[in-house]
Amino acid sequence: MTDTPRSATLFTFNVGFGDCFLLRFQYPGSMRRHVLVDFGSTRQPESRPSNYLSRVAAQIKDLCGGKLDVVVATHRHKDHIYGFRTNKKGDAPGNIISSCNPTLVLQSWTEHPDAPTDATASPHQRAFAKALVNMNTFSKAIYRLAKADEKRQMFDSNTRQALSFLGENNISNKSAVKNLMSMGANHRYVCFGQDAGTSDILPGVGVDVLGPPTLAQNDKIAKQRSRHEEEYWHLHAAAAVAGLTAEDSDALFPGTVAAELPPWARWGRTRLRNIRSGMLMPIVRRLDKQMNNTSLILLFSVGGKSLLFPGDAQWENWSHALDQPDVRDKLKTVDLYKVGHHGSLNATPKTLWELFENRGPATKPDRLTSVMSTKHGVRGHSKKTAVPRATLVEALKSDTNYESSEKIKIKRASTEFYSKVELSFG
Repeated sequence: MTDTPRSATLFTFNVGFGDCFLLRFQYPGSMRRHVLVDFGSTRQPESRPSNYLSRVAAQIKDLCGGKLDVVVATHRHKDHIYGFRTNKKGDAPGNIISSCNPTLVLQSWTEHPDAPTDATASPHQRAFAKALVNMNTFSKAIYRLAKADEKRQMFDSNTRQALSFLGENNISNKSAVKNLMSMGANHRYVCFGQDAGTSDILPGVGVDVLGPPTLAQNDKIAKQRSRHEEEYWHLHAAAAVAGLTAEDSDALFPGTVAAELPPWARWGRTRLRNIRSGMLMPIVRRLDKQMNNTSLILLFSVGGKSLLFPGDAQWENWSHALDQPDVRDKLKTVDLYKVGHHGSLNATPKTLWELFENRGPATKPDRLTSVMSTKHGVRGHSKKTAVPRATLVEALKSDTNYESSEKIKIKRASTEFYSKVELSFG
């Protein structure tokens, strides 16, 4: 008879603005299995110890006893994979995680290194892989532009900070990507409905892949991407790189100092700046959204309980899963919800929220637990754009047992960087 876990422990690490979760399944006796879901950050805790992410990695290695069974990288945003980066010295966080010899590395079909073209996946898969490369190129250009603007002051401070964050978060993170490709004995690049390949590794644990769909599975996405996305990002990446090359070149007359614009010209300069930022912001926001929609959505089921990890999936990713009656039935009884996209409103669709039957007042038996990894003040500068969104946080606090990574206070002398949530089965 196959063993079934008796309990699960979710370790949530405070990595600032990013996700890092270690899921432990405890079996009868001393048998344990460990799943690392993402390891990334863009803005780490301010008062952290030195080499913070390497310390977090060392703690992960200690908690899993030096052996990771499954590593999940939901998508390639920096705030989800930066901790997988390596260096030649071997002391980077990714070196430490790699030394845990994961049995399986699980990623989205969009990350497949060969981008195979076949009937079960999508005839547009190779073109989509090219689009991701172009998106990364554009992100790098935007990040360089925002950093250069710290001196030039072409944008207002909020725009400059937003461009810097979005550009940095979408850079390809080559070291981390290569490490994920090389670590572990097996790799699977999966889409909606596909076998996660975990049944022998995690006995008694069901894993449903609820997203992302392939382009073939979702005709609306296929049409949009095949007609627009590849060429769209190709053109904008080329334009941005060309523009930055011109801006970064040597001055025509070295040693000269540009005179301050006369008052009559300042009106025009301000409006030109607004036009430029007005053109760039929709592009980088769409890029960010597009990458979030490549995110894995995983539902772990064991002992009558289920744990939902949607990465940063937004509506276009979620809509395919939510259209399936059998998926909606499974989502009704979720016991633990990893809040999508650090608490942004569009990553917890109202349709999904209303499905959760276990949400309710504190007196409700088997009340839903929600866990969010986030950091205030990093993304968004108004009530409309802020992450985490105040209205969502209020709902989570009101109707779930709410846990946030920000509750984990990190100081320079800290030796533990996580909180724990326990679930019992059967």
